[in-house]
Amino acid sequence: MVHLHSGNASDYTDAELADMARDPYELTPRYARGVVYFICIVIAGFAILRGILAARASKRFASLTQSNGYRKATSAARYLSSKQHQALGYRFPTLGVGLLLLAFFAFIMLWTFVTQPYYRARWNVGSPPLAMRTGFMALGCFPFIFAFGSKSNLVTFVTGHSHEKLQVYHQFISHLFLVLSLLHTFPFVIQGMREVKPGFEPLTQLEWSWHIAHKVYYWSGTALLVILVWLCWFSLPVIRNRSYELFKYLHIVSALLFTAFFFIHCNKLLGSWDYLWATVIIYAVSVVARFGYMFLDNARGMPEAAFEILPAGMVKLRVRFDAQLHWKPGQHYFFHFLSVMPFQSHPFTVASIPRNDHAISQELVILIREASGVTQRLARYLATKDSGKMSLYLDGPFGGIPGDLSIYEHVILFAGGTGVTFVVPLLQDLVCKMNKEGEKSCVCKSVEVVWSVRDEPAVSWMSAELGQAIADAPTGSVNVRVHLTGEDNRDDTASDPEKGNSATPSFPSPSYGRADVKSVIRQASDENRTMGVAVCGPESLVFDVRNGVADVQKDIALGKSGCHEVFLHTEEYSW
Repeated sequence: MVHLHSGNASDYTDAELADMARDPYELTPRYARGVVYFICIVIAGFAILRGILAARASKRFASLTQSNGYRKATSAARYLSSKQHQALGYRFPTLGVGLLLLAFFAFIMLWTFVTQPYYRARWNVGSPPLAMRTGFMALGCFPFIFAFGSKSNLVTFVTGHSHEKLQVYHQFISHLFLVLSLLHTFPFVIQGMREVKPGFEPLTQLEWSWHIAHKVYYWSGTALLVILVWLCWFSLPVIRNRSYELFKYLHIVSALLFTAFFFIHCNKLLGSWDYLWATVIIYAVSVVARFGYMFLDNARGMPEAAFEILPAGMVKLRVRFDAQLHWKPGQHYFFHFLSVMPFQSHPFTVASIPRNDHAISQELVILIREASGVTQRLARYLATKDSGKMSLYLDGPFGGIPGDLSIYEHVILFAGGTGVTFVVPLLQDLVCKMNKEGEKSCVCKSVEVVWSVRDEPAVSWMSAELGQAIADAPTGSVNVRVHLTGEDNRDDTASDPEKGNSATPSFPSPSYGRADVKSVIRQASDENRTMGVAVCGPESLVFDVRNGVADVQKDIALGKSGCHEVFLHTEEYSW
């Protein structure tokens, strides 16, 4: 039976009624549901994978993890999550992420164009089916754009993937939303321009709908397209990175304005508002949860930070507070510096580990290097102060490693520049676990740190912490290698040999030139059965580490390596 959304059955010919029965109007919401089901199934898959990794860490399935089939399957999956390609200076997402996004894109495009028809016989028979199904597919994507883009979100809670790891999905679905919106628009334009409005010649159906009837779908749709193009194209890194703080505020305001126009455009059609209200609820819960936790963490007493000026344009902040704040090694906070820019925040990785649970107060250490925006203003502000304290708000923690590195026999920690703030807490945590008597879950026997930094003065940023970790660790279990990558280091050292010697009894002398990370990974995999790798630094370093690990993963999957398992976690300077 055909349900008519305008007119009576007598107004249509038998051929037109038959046309309306193909991909009928009233069943259009199934396209939005299909998109939701696809994404929810993928999220559920990642949640199950998280459970498997948790079981691996708890050793409750030791017999399974030691089986040859498990090792090969795990390594094949991890190869997909590690391998990364580049072309013409652009680095693509990892192979696994790329294949997942390609599968989703293929699902959308095939469902869009294989389904027939694209148009109705005439304008008054009904809206173009191609436009309707792509519009509802975009509608199904909408809640997930906000879910993947929020810092505190349900997807992170379920899968364990932090907000910065979800940005690639947020950006991809946003651009797919733009494509679907254009495919939704063009059929109305094409069919509307083909037919003349009876009684209003020479106006076409589209011109009459726009200029005479002033139908809400047309003017609101135009406004939506303009805002959407702005949201997508001006979010590209080449534009976004020029002024991130300005971009962030404009992005949020534009997204809220877009949502308001989207309500107007959908006009409660076929239950479309259900998806919009779901989006509002998802985002509202995210905002309330984030700022609720932020209020609880800061309400008991506003944290104060003592600062110290370090060489090579670095500032060390020591934040002390009485609240029982807890974070994990490798996590980051968003900081609101009230004396500089109180309404803006910036993420910084915590360069220290929390004290034990019985501590009355905590000290949180971060390193800040002058770049642009907030960090530039903050560095200039602190440069005018000899000493003292500054008030701030803490928002977090976020991120971190979804697992425990201590379950691997050997751990390699790569750092580039200020990425050492991510690595040092991981090292300190591993040393604590190796020293703790009765810590049966810790199987880690050795840790290797490879830190690449531009020049000699920068080594002092974390040399004391690294040296202390070496001294505290079991003898010979921690090996730290520092590589100076600046062009002037060799010449300076050649003219003054003492200048480049920063070695101490517990801290080694630096090497010169870039580290061969693939060789480091390959050698370690030849000497150990299980290995955990973590990296934080510029894109080039992360790229090399990913592909070095991927090579080992491939060999394990093919049965060519003596190493049984390699785990990788990556962090980058930018998202």
